[in-house]
Amino acid sequence: MLSDIPLWVWPLVAALIVVVIFHVPENDLKALNTRFIGGEAAKTIVAIASFVGFLAVVLTFIQIRNDFQDREVERTTRHAEEINKAWDRLLQPTGGNIGKGAALTLVYGAGEIDEELDLSCKAVGSWDSAQGKCGTPPRFHKVTLDHGNRSGDELANAFANAPKGIRLAGAKLRDWKMNWVHFPDADFQGTEIDGIEMRNSLLSGRFDGARFARCDLIQSAIYTFDTPPDLIRCNISGATLNWIENPRAHFLGLRAWADYPPLTFDNEDRIFPTEIYKVPRRIVKIEVLRKISLCTPPTDLHGNPLPLESRQLLADQLDRPCQTMKAEDAMAKYPNAYQFRGSIRDALFKR
Repeated sequence: MLSDIPLWVWPLVAALIVVVIFHVPENDLKALNTRFIGGEAAKTIVAIASFVGFLAVVLTFIQIRNDFQDREVERTTRHAEEINKAWDRLLQPTGGNIGKGAALTLVYGAGEIDEELDLSCKAVGSWDSAQGKCGTPPRFHKVTLDHGNRSGDELANAFANAPKGIRLAGAKLRDWKMNWVHFPDADFQGTEIDGIEMRNSLLSGRFDGARFARCDLIQSAIYTFDTPPDLIRCNISGATLNWIENPRAHFLGLRAWADYPPLTFDNEDRIFPTEIYKVPRRIVKIEVLRKISLCTPPTDLHGNPLPLESRQLLADQLDRPCQTMKAEDAMAKYPNAYQFRGSIRDALFKR
């Protein structure tokens, strides 16, 4: 085998070839040059070699194109297999954390979510039929649902045609990120939600016994048809909560940036789930604002408040006190923020 020949042999062979060439008579070298370089046979060989080279380039291009097509088919097939595996994992009736969060992220990102998707404990958790209650709830950890790369018209269409009736009753949600997401007429009854970051999103439905903890509901909306959920240590900057003025509402340790106070809906009548984002809103009453820690917003070098997206999440700072303002002082300093009127559609879809 050539690979077994020591490397020092090749320079020696090259040197010997050079020595041999120098010892060949000059007339013989001229004859060889005429025959193999300047002769008609040589020209024919060059032409044939050029054609073969061109043909090789064409065939190489065709092979590369076929390889890319094969890889695309392979990627499509592999992606379809991943989606199928994700659905199997998502709908497997097993409680606990078995990767359902990653599966939900994948199928949602692929646009595979249908209406009436049932991810409740009874459907995909460990359900105790004898007791008629949830044994081990399904856990959906580290879920990312994001439509943030869409235009205003695309977002409005996505909100209007969002899958209705998604059920997460009795499930445990942890470390979720939702951006430009709409879940109308959903079932969150008895759901525990720990560590959710919602931006420009809308949840509506049933929240009896639900609990939000360590949450950032930034310019998002939660509309409940019946009993409101508990809110524990949450940032509700610019959030729209239709129950926030309800005496039955239970919340503790709420914060908001003083220039982004929470809102509620003007219309107190029952609203059709898919029409919620069209309903006018208003700032909550001052009696409610006084129960919320209104934090002084961070400013730039010129003393202007930083854009909301540039600020650190308040839920990340819950263990540290913020510099608060009285509701009356906040209203005086940021009058435009407290005179706000407009629907979610007006606020979200101007992109």
